[in-house]
Amino acid sequence: MTLAKQPAEPVLWKAIIGPLRQLRDPVIARRLLPLFAASKLPTALKSQVEQGLALAQKTSKAAASVIALRIAGQASDGIRKGIKLLKTHPKDFDLLIEVALLQTREKAHADAFKTFQRACKLRPDAPFPQMQSAILLQRLGKFDKASDILRALISRHPTLGEPYWLLIVGVKVKPDDPLIAQMQMAKRKATDPVSQMFLGYALGKAMQDIGEH
Repeated sequence: MTLAKQPAEPVLWKAIIGPLRQLRDPVIARRLLPLFAASKLPTALKSQVEQGLALAQKTSKAAASVIALRIAGQASDGIRKGIKLLKTHPKDFDLLIEVALLQTREKAHADAFKTFQRACKLRPDAPFPQMQSAILLQRLGKFDKASDILRALISRHPTLGEPYWLLIVGVKVKPDDPLIAQMQMAKRKATDPVSQMFLGYALGKAMQDIGEH
């Protein structure tokens, strides 16, 4: 089952929203546009896909030049170019994200964390660099600091699903943990299908932890 053959299939579009937001590849976005036009998706899902496509296509000129190198598989060149561009574009949020993603790909986790943190300072309410920072801290073995970031993010965005999943994979939940009720409430209120998916994963892990799977 592929989008090319079944552009009206909601399950396929739900699966692509997360990667579309993260990769922010304008080439992929442009290829998806005619399929999206023919999809006739439910209103809520259509809105989510539209946002993902818009994000993938809308980026700064400096970031776009780094994205082009990433797409070409030239990660090292992309990092060097991105770092050079940041000297003249230090507040370019898109550029910071692209450099950090490439640093992560090259396993320069400490450098990537610092770059993501610069993005966090520019846009404190943006979830993506916060989540990526937490993932990198987990890879560096700093689970308590990662947990602090994720809990703060959950406090600011209580219906966003991915932070719950990132948090719960690193802990063993007890039956009386208030996080379970918090996730159940979030799942009832969340309208984003991607958040619903991650909350489902997180609740499944929690139920397994307390022996109710």
